[in-house]
Amino acid sequence: MIDEFQYLVKTDPALPSILQQVWDHKIQHLPIMLILCGSAVSMMHEHVLNASSPLYGRRTAQVRLRPVEFADYGKFVKKDIKERLMFYSITGGVPKYIELIVDQDIEEFISNVLLDVNGYLYEEPRFLLADEIRQYVNYYSILQAISRGCRKVADIASFIGLSAQALGPYLEILKEMHLIERMVPITEQMPHKSRKGIFTMADPFAAFWFRYIPRYFSELEQGKKTLILKTIMEDLSNHMGPIFENICKNVISRPKFREQNDFSINESPKVVSWRNRHHEIDIVAIDEQNNTLILGECKLGQASQREISSL
Repeated sequence: MIDEFQYLVKTDPALPSILQQVWDHKIQHLPIMLILCGSAVSMMHEHVLNASSPLYGRRTAQVRLRPVEFADYGKFVKKDIKERLMFYSITGGVPKYIELIVDQDIEEFISNVLLDVNGYLYEEPRFLLADEIRQYVNYYSILQAISRGCRKVADIASFIGLSAQALGPYLEILKEMHLIERMVPITEQMPHKSRKGIFTMADPFAAFWFRYIPRYFSELEQGKKTLILKTIMEDLSNHMGPIFENICKNVISRPKFREQNDFSINESPKVVSWRNRHHEIDIVAIDEQNNTLILGECKLGQASQREISSL
């Protein structure tokens, strides 16, 4: 197993060709499993999965490791349901970020890990984007725009000073990186062409960081993190709202929840949000096979024991 394979290729660009020769002529028929791992997804695509790579066509499988879901979050974060929701809205399901929680409460975690100029996550998204994308300035600005409430292409373009037509390639790459997602009302017949699509942050940590940290860089550099922490805590519920909705959508998709609540819905229902100019429904689950429709409203408040067990 070779971890962070993309950095080896950075050091020696001929490595994929060398590995191809070794594999083709020496080891492919031996009882060997060769596993190439990498955290820079775009570079792994370029050097391993892309059709232009010397290694193309030689893989037997590829696995994209997903973040820990909230349903399993409690196995790692031993706190009550409200605290778990708060921590999850910041760390998401990235194991390394979860490790940083240790015995801190939410305010200590934000202050020590995110707002401290020497904190582990203070500049993390910058590092991640620079690792994945050579010219990342426009991507950075797009993520800032979406995290601050610009959801439509025209609004994002206006925020960053680019034409709407120029945004397409940037948005596609950010979607491939699972940093953003495009949401379309479930009633749209051709969602890929719909003009009603909006963009949201797909990653809780990126959503938190881009919502708060860049706008307060100068204050944080001046050591005013106590004031910034107070501002963040007063607004945190607004940040948590969309993330809580996504958690609820995932819960409805789980067989255990459907069994507990006697929902007549198949194993893979479409679970989305729906909105028009005047109204919004947080959860719409459609099972076309059984002709079943479930509508739900998500409220982040005091949870009952039954709701806690479902989460």
